[in-house]
Amino acid sequence: MNICTKAQYTLSVASMLRLLRNRAILLAMAIEFARAHVLSRSAGHSAVKAAAYRAGEKLRDERTGRVVDYSHRSADVLVAKILLPEGADPAFTDRTTLWEAVEAREDEHNRRASAQLAKDYIIALPRELDDAGRLELTEAFARSEFVSKGLVVDMAIHAHSDGNPHAHLLT
Repeated sequence: MNICTKAQYTLSVASMLRLLRNRAILLAMAIEFARAHVLSRSAGHSAVKAAAYRAGEKLRDERTGRVVDYSHRSADVLVAKILLPEGADPAFTDRTTLWEAVEAREDEHNRRASAQLAKDYIIALPRELDDAGRLELTEAFARSEFVSKGLVVDMAIHAHSDGNPHAHLLT
């Protein structure tokens, strides 16, 4: 897992905001919001649990032996998919395989409690766009800012009934 520096994170958020502004339909739309959050062991995080929550799925965390089940949230998840860079192992399109590999790599190379497992980018999406537009916008951003740079992205778009559509990009 690549860990973004503060400058890289700022550039990523700025790129998303530019992408939003450059779409003519979005000139008079919603307030822009993007935030990055590091998933770390010191905060008690699990990459498998985070992926299950964001995708609205049931996954088994082999490291802890626990099953995490967020399938009851699947109605709130518009889309959940994994985007792979060129040359990546196709086995990583399976969410469990991907995040178990991340957890195992951290176990091999960084046993400290401060291990950083992933970054979760949370990006507000305009309510004015339909579901297809939100998917297109999110996927274009993920591919241009992360996948093109060799990072795997576990992408989920949430469309809760509270009128707050947003995307999670786990890298």
